[in-house]
Amino acid sequence: MRSKFFSLSLLALAAVSPAAAGDLDQIVEVGKATWSTASVGVMCDANYSQARIQELARAMGGGTLTVANIHRSEDVGRAAGALRRANAGFVVLFPDDRVVRDGTFAATAAIHAMNSYSVPTLATTRVSIQQGAAAAQGSDTGNQLLLNQDLKGTVDVLPASLKTSRRGRSSVSGGVAQIVYLEQY
Repeated sequence: MRSKFFSLSLLALAAVSPAAAGDLDQIVEVGKATWSTASVGVMCDANYSQARIQELARAMGGGTLTVANIHRSEDVGRAAGALRRANAGFVVLFPDDRVVRDGTFAATAAIHAMNSYSVPTLATTRVSIQQGAAAAQGSDTGNQLLLNQDLKGTVDVLPASLKTSRRGRSSVSGGVAQIVYLEQY
């Protein structure tokens, strides 16, 4: 019987401990290697998640981070459209945002809205896969990469370039992404 999602343990990523690299470092590395983009989106309450936004910008190591600032779950659809128009290559969900955190109705709506635009959503928890995210990796997943098999054509092959340095740190380049805040929705 084929399960809804499967776990792909990459030797290179299995060596990365939560203390060596944050959850966002891991999932951003997967996203950048898989979709080869310098533009990433996030949908969140920007005031509440400011520390996570900064962490994500550092994890990206360059490029553009577009933040759709929302305060109500009813605004997810408009924010998703704005991220699509901003050409986000993929969208990252924060596990602890006030509005769009993993496991909430707003997160499910965000994932489905981005999927309708063929923009993959990545997260750090198992529940996000059940909600429809393309991939998840972080301490909640035991640092294993979980892929959603229901999204045919979204994740075909993960490149061999996905690796860590010998010191066990993420191979994300130094630097910080430029953060662009979209209007509040």
